[in-house]
This record gives sequence, structure tokens and C-alpha cells, in this order.
Amino acid sequence: MAGLTYEPATSPMIDTIMTTPSGKTLLQHGMSTGELDGEDLEELLRRHDETQRRIQEQNATTTEQRLAIAVAVRQEREARQQNAQTAAQRMRELAAKREQTNAANMEMERAQTLATEQETTTKDGRRILTLTHKQTTKSDVQHTFFTTLHPGDGKTFPETTSTIVCHYIGTLSNGEVFDSSRGKEKEFQAKLGTQSLIQGWEWALSKMSLGERIELSIAPSWAYAGHGVPGHIPPGATLTFDVQLLEIDYCRTTDPASVALNDQLQLVAKENNMAQWVDEMSLGSGQGNGSKKKNNKGGKGKGKSKKKKKKKR
Repeated sequence: MAGLTYEPATSPMIDTIMTTPSGKTLLQHGMSTGELDGEDLEELLRRHDETQRRIQEQNATTTEQRLAIAVAVRQEREARQQNAQTAAQRMRELAAKREQTNAANMEMERAQTLATEQETTTKDGRRILTLTHKQTTKSDVQHTFFTTLHPGDGKTFPETTSTIVCHYIGTLSNGEVFDSSRGKEKEFQAKLGTQSLIQGWEWALSKMSLGERIELSIAPSWAYAGHGVPGHIPPGATLTFDVQLLEIDYCRTTDPASVALNDQLQLVAKENNMAQWVDEMSLGSGQGNGSKKKNNKGGKGKGKSKKKKKKKR
């Protein structure tokens, strides 16, 4: 190896190394000395194995025959890699196009939806905001509700392009949890005004003050409309979220009551995760019918929620 200067893996020098039984040792040495910097050693070793196999199968004895086999192996592997890269790029383009089409359809439906807002206050001081949706192309009326469960500071609100951090639990109308940042024990971060959130979330977050916790019921027209999210959210679903706003533009809530509430809710979520894990372990080991009944009745949808993901909330 000493004194050899390597060019790219397509060079005649590396093709020649492929024809020698000791080529693997030469390739590994070249990588350790830096002479093969920028090359994929694993791919070169696979090429060597394939070249040697064909040399033996074809009983190639001359230098010309062996070199021809090495070149053929290289060209075939390069062609396969190129085809794979082209196919992967095509899949990415199709996925991006589908995403753009879905977003355009959703925006079209949103544009056809008129909403009027009404705010009331309960005797115990809770804010209730109600949006009444009337679609211009349909006769049905839908409602989105925002109810304060715990007050925020009442003065710090997100801007139209703010970055927010929150915790949430999302449920369907049958009570099934379809997504939960608390269940994942990981806070959710998003930037407003980038169309990364469903319209109901954009509206609700703009009304929330720092530290506030709300119950948010979103009508289908401001959620996923008639599209839904296949395998996760059925078409035309009304979604309910328990949301607490913890941070606005990297300003964290310091209100003791809000911080304590977040800690308490996280503890409950952790205990629920542990209880679910115990139930699953009990069922897996076949211990008792009681655990099975409890899991079927009380844990509906929890097991599924861990697997379910969606891009927008």
C-alpha cells in the first residue's frame, strides 16, 4: 500500500485492488492511513466480496478477465445506487406534493368558513369563548369552544408569529386519547403563523395568556374537516384538547400556581403511564382476569395513542 495514491472509488487503481484476494486488507489499510478518505469502506468491501465470488465462479485466470469482472461489478452497483436514489427522490417529491394538495384543500375549506366569536364569563370567573361556524357552501352550523380551566397571567399573550411551548392531551368524542404530549412526557413547541397548526389551535393560542390552561373543543371545519388523519382521526371529527400554555417566545411562566399545576398534571400522566405498563405486563404474563377487564374498560385507546402521530394539532 505504501506509496499508492488513491483517486475516487471508480478509479482503475481500486478496480485493480478488487481483483486481488488480499484486496480487503489493502482497502482497510488505505482507510486507516487516510488514502481512502471520502470513500465508503463498507461498500468497497462488499464490492470486493462480489468481485472475488464472480472471479471464482467464472474461473477467471488472466488479469484482463479479473479486471473486466471488477469493472462490471462496480458499474452494476453504481447503477443500483443511482436507481435507489432516484426512487427515493421521487417518493419525497410525491409526498411533498400530496402534503401541498392537502394543505390547499384545507385552506380552501377554511376560506369558505365564516366564524363569529362570543365571550362570556361564568360565576366563578372562567372565560368561555364560542365560535359559531357557518360554511358558505353548506347549511350546517358548527361550534368551537374555549373554556378557561386555570387562569394565566392575563397580560402576556402570543403574537401572530410567536414561538410557544405547551402541554396538551387530545381526545376524540368517544373519549379516546389520540395524542398527548403529557403522555410522551415531552413538551410541544410550535411557531404560530406558519400553518403548522390546525386553525382551531391558532385561534385558541392567540387568546391564551401565559400559564393559562383551557379545555378546547374544535369543530371539524377548524380541525381536519372531512379529511381527517387516516389511521388517527376520523373524517368530520370534533376534537377536544386540554392545553396549558407554558412559554411564549422563550419567556417561561413563573406563576407558582401555574407551575404547580403543570407539575401535578405531569405526575398524573406519569402515574397513568405506569398503571398502563403494569396492566400490559399483567396481561402479557396472563395474571388474572381482573387486570384484563380493567384494561378493556378503563384504558380504551391509551395503548393506541403512543403509536399515533400527526403533523398538525
